[in-house]
Amino acid sequence: MLVISLALSSIFSFSFTDKIHTLKSGETSLILKAEKDTNSIFLADMTGKKLTFDDIKKRHAGKILVVDFWASWCGPCREIMPESTKLVEALKGKDIVFVYLSIDDNVEKWKKANEQEKLTDYTENYLILDYRSSRFLKEQKLTFIPRAMIFDKAGRLKVSQTIVDGMGQLGYFTKMADSPVK
Repeated sequence: MLVISLALSSIFSFSFTDKIHTLKSGETSLILKAEKDTNSIFLADMTGKKLTFDDIKKRHAGKILVVDFWASWCGPCREIMPESTKLVEALKGKDIVFVYLSIDDNVEKWKKANEQEKLTDYTENYLILDYRSSRFLKEQKLTFIPRAMIFDKAGRLKVSQTIVDGMGQLGYFTKMADSPVK
């Protein structure tokens, strides 16, 4: 009971709106769902329409989300982009969605880079409007790019630091996409 009390007190120190769920029956551990903070990531699409990362998670519920952070000025990000887009193409029809989130400060440079990287027609491509102030991104220490995060089919953050660098990861992502929701 003391363990549960301590867990609850640390959970509620974040905010009263944090969502809690228990793990498998019989376990006393409590965890915060990753979506509690992803609502703090504000985005804009190529047309300027604003939304949150939670909106994207809801739209793709039941699918793996691979979130690729990049910027127009990031040489390594741009270098691996062609291989990443090949991977996206190879995984079409699977329960996996790649989401490109740019940390650019300049909208025009972001749009120009989108054109150069052939992302203008890719619907899951956004500019982060609050990457310096987003609570979730601060907690995840988004201090370097390229970087990717992977959310499981239940919307939980499973991998917080990885790089999507192309076709060598096809088997890994295929296995994730084909696995059932847990």
